[in-house]
Amino acid sequence: MDFGESGRIVLLSENNTILGHENHDMIGKNFSELDIQGELLEQLEEPTNEIVNYKLDGEPCVGIVQELSGGGWKVLSSMSKAEYNAQTTKTTVSLVLLLLGSTAIVAILLWIIIVKRLRPISQLNDALREMSMGNLHIAVTHNGADEVGEMAESMRECIRNLSGYVNEIDRVMGCPCAGGFDHPNRRGLPGRFHAHSAFH
Repeated sequence: MDFGESGRIVLLSENNTILGHENHDMIGKNFSELDIQGELLEQLEEPTNEIVNYKLDGEPCVGIVQELSGGGWKVLSSMSKAEYNAQTTKTTVSLVLLLLGSTAIVAILLWIIIVKRLRPISQLNDALREMSMGNLHIAVTHNGADEVGEMAESMRECIRNLSGYVNEIDRVMGCPCAGGFDHPNRRGLPGRFHAHSAFH
């Protein structure tokens, strides 16, 4: 069995005799007697399921030895170091691109959410600025069940009240010109406005 271009899976007996190999001429030979250099020989004796570097017939390779349960058989999975490094680099690049893509998507979603949340606040700020300049003909259109929606409703009520106060003041201030000085207000004014709601 193989994988990739250079990947190989070799089935070994307890004494490292090759039991399964893509090259049938290798079956029956002792794997430890091949031209092997590196840490693989130690792994063949005591597998630790760690990836090790070694050379087989002078070619740099990486491999991992895993012991099968029962019988002492082992499986060696290996490939050339060049292909392993290429696959590792490819996987790393893919993960980095995936991470960057995910970060970009999250950033865009956060930006949309923030803009959506800040737009009504910006509208309220603009309305307050217009009110401070004396403009009471402002349309605050935001509606919602959250705190911003409650602020918008309070601001609409404030605009209505202030507009009513201005109209009432205009009406009362016009009364002396008509010769009348005792004109109670037609609009019930709340709070501290009530004490100044009529001329006496």
